[in-house]
Amino acid sequence: MRFSMDTMTLSPFEVVSELAKALDHDDYDTARKCLAGDCQYDTGRETISGADAIIASYRDSSEWGDEILDELIFESEVEETSGESVTVEYIDLMFKNLLTHRHECRQVCTVGPGGKVVHIVHHDIPGENKSIFAFFKKCGIER
Repeated sequence: MRFSMDTMTLSPFEVVSELAKALDHDDYDTARKCLAGDCQYDTGRETISGADAIIASYRDSSEWGDEILDELIFESEVEETSGESVTVEYIDLMFKNLLTHRHECRQVCTVGPGGKVVHIVHHDIPGENKSIFAFFKKCGIER
């Protein structure tokens, strides 16, 4: 699924909504258009610099899930905001060996004056990492 957009005419909420929607559908071309070339992504473990590297990170995660899991569905909910920073709740629905798991995290995206995301900060939700690793263990998945 492809989405078309002109980020210069969109509000920060709309830009981040387009990014989240594109990532939900593995539409990396559209997602890339939402990011400034020098965007920074703070994953909580490292900082990824540059739009291409950030897109590669999202793609690698999705491809890993597609390879290891029986099914992986991405969803997102974007919170309304009046400023340049917009919060996205990402929801990953995972299916493996008749087991299911719902994993959630949040990312705060800041949209710069050029109408593109310039900074992303990942926030784990308390208990989510423990829960996902328990699911992986039940499924015999090492990560």
